[in-house]
Amino acid sequence: AGGVRYKVVWSCLLLLEMVMDDVACAAHFQTLATNIVGKVCELLRLFNTRSTHLVLGAGAIHSAARLKSINAKHLAIVTQCIALMLAILPHIRAALMAQLPAKQHALLTDLDKIKTDYAEHSEKVLNKLVSIIGGIVEHSLAPKITKTSFDESG
Repeated sequence: AGGVRYKVVWSCLLLLEMVMDDVACAAHFQTLATNIVGKVCELLRLFNTRSTHLVLGAGAIHSAARLKSINAKHLAIVTQCIALMLAILPHIRAALMAQLPAKQHALLTDLDKIKTDYAEHSEKVLNKLVSIIGGIVEHSLAPKITKTSFDESG
């Protein structure tokens, strides 16, 4: 079974569990499906907002986590969490759509917007990762490269 593997943090797994519980609830109690779509959207937005604040906004440095800095490892893990949620969002949408009457399918446009928000967040994290790597190259390798004579045969 060669599926895609993700390295994620506990909060991402908890989010996934909560969303799956909500989807199961919508399947068992169809009269609640419209409310559940809103709750799922709230959860997904909260995760995206908090992870943006904690990692890109460096909020984790001042939070209970008390990190000294946000490094490439943190950025990579956030990227993995976002990728997992982006991969599962179409399935969440389809499962919720199956529980909604056709006239309420418009409620799912909120999930489409959230998907866009997650993709934009991922792009920002990847850009930050590239800038960190660029800084490493600039500070570590650039001095060595400038001292190298490429004209000498060696």
